[in-house]
Amino acid sequence: MSKKYKWDKLLARDDTDFITASGIDRQFFKLVKEFLPQSKAPLFTHMRKRHLTHYVQDSFWQVCDKSYRKYFSSSKLIKKYYQEGQEFSKEIVKNTKAWQGKLNTKSSADEFLKAWQDFDKQYKRINHIYSITSWLAIETWQHDFNNILDRMVKRNKLSEQIDSIISSACRPWKKTAIYQIQDKLNRGIKIKQLVKDYQYLRSWAVVWYQPINEAWFRDLAVSSTEKTVIKKYSKNKLYSLLKPNNQEKKYLELAPYMFFFKDWRDDFRRAFNYRWSFIFTLLSKKYKISQDDIGYLTIDEITQAFKVDKLPRDIIKKRQAESVIITATSDNQKLKVIDNKIPQKYFDIIAEVDNRGKGDVIKGLVAQRGKVRGRVKIIYSPHDIKNFKTGDILVANTTHPNYLPAMKRAKAFVTDEGGIVSHAAIVARELKIPCIVGTKTATKILKDEDIIEVDADRGIVKIV
Repeated sequence: MSKKYKWDKLLARDDTDFITASGIDRQFFKLVKEFLPQSKAPLFTHMRKRHLTHYVQDSFWQVCDKSYRKYFSSSKLIKKYYQEGQEFSKEIVKNTKAWQGKLNTKSSADEFLKAWQDFDKQYKRINHIYSITSWLAIETWQHDFNNILDRMVKRNKLSEQIDSIISSACRPWKKTAIYQIQDKLNRGIKIKQLVKDYQYLRSWAVVWYQPINEAWFRDLAVSSTEKTVIKKYSKNKLYSLLKPNNQEKKYLELAPYMFFFKDWRDDFRRAFNYRWSFIFTLLSKKYKISQDDIGYLTIDEITQAFKVDKLPRDIIKKRQAESVIITATSDNQKLKVIDNKIPQKYFDIIAEVDNRGKGDVIKGLVAQRGKVRGRVKIIYSPHDIKNFKTGDILVANTTHPNYLPAMKRAKAFVTDEGGIVSHAAIVARELKIPCIVGTKTATKILKDEDIIEVDADRGIVKIV
């Protein structure tokens, strides 16, 4: 790893099991091999207990841009992936039902291996178009779209109409699960039925999850009725206001499809995890080990465990307490897991990136204006929402519709990731809650219980 490259943080998540991490990284390195064939492992993943962080060299951003240009540059492609996804979903249901009928705790390791190979084959497809490739592509497109939309608003002096412009431009092509749930709640569908029907939304990680309960849906019902109604423009009206050139028009045309696919792909991969969860329940019973412990093994390690009919309990115990680095071999394809004698260079990179900017005023993009003071509560996953109190300031890497119950109780939002059309920004404008996004460092610098001032008029956060 040459020091001439600048390292940065790509993303960080809590409660990410090693199966999920290894599936993600496998796709990362597949894209690296496709778009940066001469590069030597321009990223690595640091796993510490239940926390995942990806670190990337600056050259990796080329992978993001090329993923967008090749795979997600038109509404035609997105429609194609959606239709294929609908068929793929039927295939997943059929396959998992078949294996649920065949497998039990007395099934041989060979039978488990065959089922696992089916899981692995489908998981590769999920992590390509419906997870990692789409995430990189959409993040790249969204960054460009933020700048282009901001340019059009300033050029046409439309800052007072920004909420309506963004809401109109970012209206999803189709409704995703959260919007469907809100519609059903408004129609009086019983919450118990919704808990059953939408339990698949519980986790983006394969093994580590908490069930969604009735309280989550009740909070969502309240948030759906409390939001401010923002006027939306027709397409013709929007274009007459923004007066887009040809390049800007292409971005506007793609926006409804990108914002739909961004949330729908998340619904899809969560449903995949939910459908295959039975195999981990059976696996834990077969080998008399907790399902939670299985989450400390990678995909390849579980494959090998079935071949020898034994789980590596020593590896599990070690990873529950110590750091692990996931990188790739020289061909940038096969994953390499380092959990013994980790080279110091990895820790040096982690320390340099994590300490960058500490002590400085936290700065970001203004998504919704306002100025408030309050107590910090960092949300790493939906599991943290139960500890979120009314009036806290929500600080997160990014937000997802699963965070809505906490977001409606928050005094302000501050995120590491995102732009003016991110999920946090859109919700902030609907609820008229001060919001600063794209800080990069908020979750590293701030701690739970800190009292901070969020000045979303100037885009800065200060510890009081």
